[in-house]
Amino acid sequence: MRIIASIILLLAGAGGILATDSAGSELQRLRQGYYRALQGEVSIDSVIAGFERYAEQEPSREAVMNTYIGSLTGFKATQVFWPQAKFKWANRGLELMDRGLDESNGDLEALFIHASTCYHLPFFFKRQEGARSGFRELAVRLPEERESVDDSLFVHITEFLDESDMLTEQEMAPMLGEVQKIEREREGQPNEG
Repeated sequence: MRIIASIILLLAGAGGILATDSAGSELQRLRQGYYRALQGEVSIDSVIAGFERYAEQEPSREAVMNTYIGSLTGFKATQVFWPQAKFKWANRGLELMDRGLDESNGDLEALFIHASTCYHLPFFFKRQEGARSGFRELAVRLPEERESVDDSLFVHITEFLDESDMLTEQEMAPMLGEVQKIEREREGQPNEG
């Protein structure tokens, strides 16, 4: 949970995955709410309601918001006692999250929320391959779509994927190379090639 908490905090603090976001401040607030709900600091239901309102206001982002809603709905399983209730919430959340990802047209934010949530599920949900597949897609697409991703978020997603140990060194190499470029730029050093 430490890794996902740090990434969600980063989502909340880095201005979002995409560098250009039309309703930035509201979405920023919702991302912070997502993190705070996972930490138990605010009501999951109130954050879900916020994502639902945002989806109504920004229909082009509805699928991404549904991915967040699914992740939070599944997280409710941690707050109930009975195993049947745990499975009910987890499965309901997974269904919503899967549908949000499917409808998101390959949105990087939806992919990241989906894959990182699957990564943290217990083995009996059989979602580790889905997490690995999502991480692999992120490892390919993030360097290709580099200009649309905030520098600090790119660095921290790369660190998250590297720490997950789900990707090979070869799969991580393009992202790690981009991180080195970002760090050189921050230090004012020229990039080679």
